[in-house]
Amino acid sequence: MSSRGRPSLSTMNDLFSYFHTDVTNVTKKPEKLKTTAKKKPDKLKTTAKKTRKSTVQRPTIKFTKENAINNSQSYLMSALEQVMHHLVYTADYPTAKEVLALAKVLLENNNTSEFQDYSKNTAKDFWQIVTTGDTKTIKPEGNEMVCRAFHQYCINNGTVRWKNLMEALNLDSEGQHARTLNHFIMRTILDLMLTDRHNKDMPIPEVKDPKPLDSNEEQVVRYVAGYIPYALLKKLNKTTSITAKTYCKFLAEWQVKGSDATHSFLDYTQLWIAKQTRGRLFNVNDDVYLFFRAIENENRKYLTVSRLDSMPNANIQQKILDTVLENPTVHKYWCNLIRNKITGEASKHLLELIIKLWLKIRVHAFLKVYLDLKKADSKSLSRKSEKALRKEL
Repeated sequence: MSSRGRPSLSTMNDLFSYFHTDVTNVTKKPEKLKTTAKKKPDKLKTTAKKTRKSTVQRPTIKFTKENAINNSQSYLMSALEQVMHHLVYTADYPTAKEVLALAKVLLENNNTSEFQDYSKNTAKDFWQIVTTGDTKTIKPEGNEMVCRAFHQYCINNGTVRWKNLMEALNLDSEGQHARTLNHFIMRTILDLMLTDRHNKDMPIPEVKDPKPLDSNEEQVVRYVAGYIPYALLKKLNKTTSITAKTYCKFLAEWQVKGSDATHSFLDYTQLWIAKQTRGRLFNVNDDVYLFFRAIENENRKYLTVSRLDSMPNANIQQKILDTVLENPTVHKYWCNLIRNKITGEASKHLLELIIKLWLKIRVHAFLKVYLDLKKADSKSLSRKSEKALRKEL
């Protein structure tokens, strides 16, 4: 690592690997295609063996059809109780009043055989719906099949069963209020059944809160915090737009020159920078450091092994980005930085650029360590990778 200027992105990743994220990576290089020459010199035949990507296995089925039927009456009761407290159906207009009155009548008849038969038969029908996409391994395709089956049921069998229940209880089934309540009940039952099935088949593991940053980690955060404006300035200086020039002027103000340095309670975060720099490192002021520390404190909630295991197939980087952008502490420090300098969409765009670059470094470093530990646990390190690990010692 050169101390004459700001290090490269790979150096930033190595620095972040220091963090206690439960995660060191040995990147596997792709195999080169082996070619064998034929009689004709212009044609080459590849002998590389094609490997099929393993499909994502579905979790073991624990929530069964019997569970759904046993919960059928509670599903229907819960749907009707939600109507009683729904903002739309408690409003003061005719259809809402009729929906509310019909829901009250059905709740009063919850002990009748007609009510119980309807709930059980509906649960049996909905079990066929929620399991429609089980043959698919791609989640969006499976969800599409469930939605299609649900809407087809609402048009056909769902309407017939509802009319039979209304007739058995001597209630009107033709009014708009009856159709509205029927559709609300079916949507709620589907939601409750899917939620129960997901919680039973894939229970959310306990996620421990991350440890707070220690003094050494805060020094790393401050060091990397200087790389963000340095990298953005290097990129934006190549463009000639007015917005880019405004960003450059704003980011340049984050740097603290040697003559401008002042003492504060955050001096301990600059100890490592003071040992590394020869006067050319981009050292940020305390307000900028507090802004990046707020981002890192939010990142640490997600960048743990237990959290990663609890969100399979999820876009972890996008999830963290959305969470950080909604964090009030991050916004407080950001507003303090941009006061009377940048406003509106320009402020929002620059904030996203900064957070995305931080996450790119942070997530990449986390995954390096995470994959390295996975390989170490499986004891599948090759001799080549072991040699690389020895170099790091």
